[in-house]
Amino acid sequence: MKFSSLTSRIAPESSGAWAIHTRARQLKESGTPVIMLSIGEPDFSTPKIIVNSAIRSLKAGRTHYLPSAGSESLRQAIAQHHQNSTGQATTADNVIIVPGAQCGLFVSAICLLETGDSVIVPEPTYVTYEGVVGATGAKITPVPLRPENHFHLDTAELATLITSNTRVILLNTPHNPTGAVMRRDTINSIVQLALEHDLWIISDEVYSDLTFDREHTSPSSISRLYNRAVTISSFSKSFAMTGWRIGWVIAPNSLVQHIDRLLESMLFGTPPFIQDAAETALSHGAFHVGEMCAAYKRRRDLALSLLQDHPKLKCHKPEGGMYLMIDVRAMGCDGITFANSLLDREHISVLPGEGFGHSAAGFIRMSLSASDTDIRIACERLAKFSVY
Repeated sequence: MKFSSLTSRIAPESSGAWAIHTRARQLKESGTPVIMLSIGEPDFSTPKIIVNSAIRSLKAGRTHYLPSAGSESLRQAIAQHHQNSTGQATTADNVIIVPGAQCGLFVSAICLLETGDSVIVPEPTYVTYEGVVGATGAKITPVPLRPENHFHLDTAELATLITSNTRVILLNTPHNPTGAVMRRDTINSIVQLALEHDLWIISDEVYSDLTFDREHTSPSSISRLYNRAVTISSFSKSFAMTGWRIGWVIAPNSLVQHIDRLLESMLFGTPPFIQDAAETALSHGAFHVGEMCAAYKRRRDLALSLLQDHPKLKCHKPEGGMYLMIDVRAMGCDGITFANSLLDREHISVLPGEGFGHSAAGFIRMSLSASDTDIRIACERLAKFSVY
């Protein structure tokens, strides 16, 4: 039996990054009291006002087809939300509803990239990016986010990587896994490079509502970029709706039309009762977003207070998101060895930095999406832990 070459392109080396999380989940299911800090799954329940909206919609019979692009009212609500945050005129024609930001990334890449193209991606890189880009036949050109620069992008270094094959710059801010929030001057410099070299910018902004020390700036807020900007986000993190699978792409209408035709070939729309609940989230969920953001900041500060004086662990203070990057190289091992040993001996599950690219080798990523109590216990154990 023979499979297409696509199957190898969507199974890159980074796809094994979840192996420790999978093993930790299996241990927990078998009765081991594992503290799960290896995945960005909010520990909050979806706010009741959102859940009740979906129930009302179901009872009202909202279970039939909608246009594949999504309901007009939700698209308009997202357009207004985007316009309010970026200052750029946005209409429902610029918005398409997708089943999660991951799908939004995939369909955007399929419509913009092809074999031979290059995509510049800051590294450490979210683990699925390699498979998404690989599916198109394009290649990732990584630009390192260096720990000594607090994982902020050096635009001069990025500029040296642009070639005639470069088609897209893929950004993620606030950044997963590092928690860095891109500075506006950095974004301005990247926008100028995109204009000079006729490039698209795809911006993954799923953590945009979860910032602590610097306000989020969307590349699409820079007016001169607007016709080549693709903004991707979702309800998953901000509203604790990971299992609902709903997000959006905002782009020029010409690209939205291509994505719409692709979605018609894939799934033909997101359930209307989920879209109704999402609309309720936008109109009535701001209070809950603020509560969750405050909780993540509190947990970040708690973790830093417990680990900051450790002689061999160096924590990089995240400016947003729900993760903490910890440098474990002074412990005399790589991130994979450290994470496996931590799980086996202390029953704490974190992800090794190696799964996010070479720039994160020797680090671990600890999720803050657990209770304050679990964060405290985990950090107290981590502070006393030695691999050897």
